[in-house]
Amino acid sequence: MNSSLNKISLTSVALLMVVSCGQQNQNEASTGNGQESAVVSADTQLSVMAEQHQQACEDSLKALEQKFAALESLGAPYTVASVLEPINDFSLQLADVSMKVGLMESVHPNARVREASQSCASSLADISARFSLSRSVYEALSQLDVSQAAADTQRYYEQMMASFKLSGVDKDEASRERIRALNDEIMRIGQSFDKNILDSVLTVSARPEELVGLPEDFIAAHPVVDGEVSITTRYPDYGPVMTYAESDDLRKRLRAAFYQRAYPANGAVLKDLLSKRHELALLLGKPHYAELATQDKMIGSAANVQAFIEQVATLIRPTAEAEAAALLQRLQQIDPEAQSVQNWQVGYLSNLLKKRAV
Repeated sequence: MNSSLNKISLTSVALLMVVSCGQQNQNEASTGNGQESAVVSADTQLSVMAEQHQQACEDSLKALEQKFAALESLGAPYTVASVLEPINDFSLQLADVSMKVGLMESVHPNARVREASQSCASSLADISARFSLSRSVYEALSQLDVSQAAADTQRYYEQMMASFKLSGVDKDEASRERIRALNDEIMRIGQSFDKNILDSVLTVSARPEELVGLPEDFIAAHPVVDGEVSITTRYPDYGPVMTYAESDDLRKRLRAAFYQRAYPANGAVLKDLLSKRHELALLLGKPHYAELATQDKMIGSAANVQAFIEQVATLIRPTAEAEAAALLQRLQQIDPEAQSVQNWQVGYLSNLLKKRAV
């Protein structure tokens, strides 16, 4: 069993995203021309796209459910070919679909596709939880003797066994049901947290002269209305302003708005998420979620993470201090009275230093 099978290509998804974005841009351009038929056509096209995506998800879920049912009915003889390879095949398909759906949920320009992806992601997470808590699959896996198998097969087997145990497969039925429920709640709360940020688009008003330094195409895309220009917290607006706008005050206002997205709504959501994660960690015998989340990673433990962060901080401190001094020196060329560099100034000053280096 070759570990390279676990590599998943997202090229097809990236291409689909490009095509989808292009279609949406064309639809918006037609709508701007006031063509009512184009508006109807665009709406229909988006509906069809969402329905096709939903159908593709349902087909994938059906195939995964069939494979999971087969795994739960595994019987003797327990061999690598009859047990481990079907488990690997199921895991690869689940990971492949989950990654593609997660990408669509996060970045697709069509809100309907994002909503369909969110629903699909929840169903995929439920299948994953049921698989990781399946006693019948775990017991079949436990019957395997991989002592004579290839090294990568032995390693995969050990990782799979450890993953099942970490998931709580050896707990009693009531505990497993609670673990499954918690995983579902954590998934949905996390989706809500992300969606709140995505849907929270704030606007900052700017005077035309505050756009000095920004690219011409950016300025052309932001018309003056009643003497002001509207700048949103979306990344296509935020990135250029923080990098190129000469107006220090505009960058300060936009950054403040950017970090106000989904507030205060996400305060309660985050508190609920942390609470559920902590309950899950305790149920699985860990002191906190950080320990649970790092147990099956290369880093191994929360303590190792903390030690690594401190080590990196020590190593980069001289370079970071030198870069901070260079930023301050450049800022003082603009404002001789400046005593420190503020967070809304870092991107702009860094870009000036890069231009000077070139």
